[in-house]
Amino acid sequence: MAIGASAGGLEALAKILPLLHKVYPVPIFIVLHIPAGQPSYLSRYFETEGSLIVKEAQDKEKIKAGTVYFAPPGYHLFIEKTKVFSLTKEDPVNFSRPSIDVLFESAADTYGQNIAGILLSGSNEDGALGLKKIKDAGGLTIVQDSIEAEFKTMPRAGLSYVLPECVLSLDQISIFLQQLSLETISQEKNMNNDRLEILLVDDVKENIFALKALLARDDVNIFDACSGSEALELMMKHDFCLAMLDVQMPNMNGFELAEFMRGTLRTKKIPIIFVTAATKEEQYIFKGYESGAVDFLRKPLDPYIVKSKVNVFLELHRHKNELKEQIEELRETKEELQRAIAMREEFMAIAGHELKTPLTSLSLQAQLRLRCLKNKDYSFFSPEKLEEMFFADYKQVVKLTRLIDDMLDISRISSGQFSMQVENFDLCALAHDVIERNFEQYQSSGIKIKVTSSSQTINGTWDQFRIEQVITNLLTNAIRYGAGKPIEVRLSTDSHHAVIVIEDKGVGIEEKDLKRIFQKFERVTSSETNGIGIGLYIISQIIEAHNGTIKVESRPNEGSTFTIELPLSQKD
Repeated sequence: MAIGASAGGLEALAKILPLLHKVYPVPIFIVLHIPAGQPSYLSRYFETEGSLIVKEAQDKEKIKAGTVYFAPPGYHLFIEKTKVFSLTKEDPVNFSRPSIDVLFESAADTYGQNIAGILLSGSNEDGALGLKKIKDAGGLTIVQDSIEAEFKTMPRAGLSYVLPECVLSLDQISIFLQQLSLETISQEKNMNNDRLEILLVDDVKENIFALKALLARDDVNIFDACSGSEALELMMKHDFCLAMLDVQMPNMNGFELAEFMRGTLRTKKIPIIFVTAATKEEQYIFKGYESGAVDFLRKPLDPYIVKSKVNVFLELHRHKNELKEQIEELRETKEELQRAIAMREEFMAIAGHELKTPLTSLSLQAQLRLRCLKNKDYSFFSPEKLEEMFFADYKQVVKLTRLIDDMLDISRISSGQFSMQVENFDLCALAHDVIERNFEQYQSSGIKIKVTSSSQTINGTWDQFRIEQVITNLLTNAIRYGAGKPIEVRLSTDSHHAVIVIEDKGVGIEEKDLKRIFQKFERVTSSETNGIGIGLYIISQIIEAHNGTIKVESRPNEGSTFTIELPLSQKD
């Protein structure tokens, strides 16, 4: 559910959100225009007013049903195909950031016909084009009745761009949203009950009543029809595991109904038990089996035999459903295995190439030294050249070690054995220590690294080795893609979080790549790209294990800014 509003929208939302059921079946995304530079108290306000979970959307946050997400002020709220948020500071749309159009259009791309868009009161035309995108994607479009809207421009603009399914008052919108919740809860309850369905067809209501009383069970829903046409209508709506048909009915008898059933794809496989009181038993039995019967019951019915036979078909249907589920699970497992194998093969090819590069360099250097020794050319081993040689070897060994460590981390993450050893330490001291220990490597790149901090010390409880790994990897990336320009590391803190910002002025990242750089084995397409595509994935997993967040802002040829927020203490 995507909702857009501007002027007058706060009052409109206050009328509809607090009435929603706390177990809401879908996520709700809301863009409400707030003047630039002003803080947003929307999530705090609505969290106290209603029973739903209400929060500001976070960058790279996974979307969950039953939660109301407000777009934070100053950021466009974009919904990615992977059902996570992206917050961007791109140019305002319709003079607005966040923009309703951005939310609606990305929601339409991600959810298609499963998205509903609601446009409320507002004083500009933001949201009208986005509502059209939802309509084109097959989603549901709703516009607040402009007669009652406090500001009419926005709903009228929506009506001028698209013919919505509904133009509703706030009271009607509230009822619609509540009804969606109640219907979904009812459907889930029926699904959880996993009830089987039986159809009884007899033109004598007393017979149906007696059979219903006999076959009543907690795990079965029993439907009845008094004619063949009524029975066929029910069969189009339900997945019956058994149909019990009376043979002698007016207009369409049981045999004729069975022939209709066998001629339709949806109903041809429904098992049929004929119920008959005919005296010409042999003739009826043969005709019944020709029409598709699986069994016959003769009146007067024996209750024990009826229940026993019906129970057999119920169990058969249940087993058939279980088999379908197992087949579907096997199919999904097969697809996952195929994807995993393809990913593993690609990973091994990339990893093999990356491992060979430093090994080849070390091997060539070793051969060159052996040749010089054999030729007694000791000029190659002067103190200056030895220093260069050892430094070059050290760089290749560091690269190999880092590749192997990354591969081991991937294995630990995949097997659920990624552990942390938390301790209290000073983040500022760690950052300076990382730069000092890698000073020669950073100096050789010709890039200056500037570190600033809002305070002399920032103490927190984290895994020191893992946070060092995060800072080192991000600095390495900044140097690799920094185009030789200075890098800034900024450290700050508030009462609950430490913030690490690493900013370069290098080649930057295309917007299409921003959505996937934290995924496993993803590498940004670039002529300068190397690595095996797991560094940023590992970083994101480390930050997630610390209950923190990481986000990136970047533009091609303008550089990238990675921002990490870490809670100062780790709760069990």
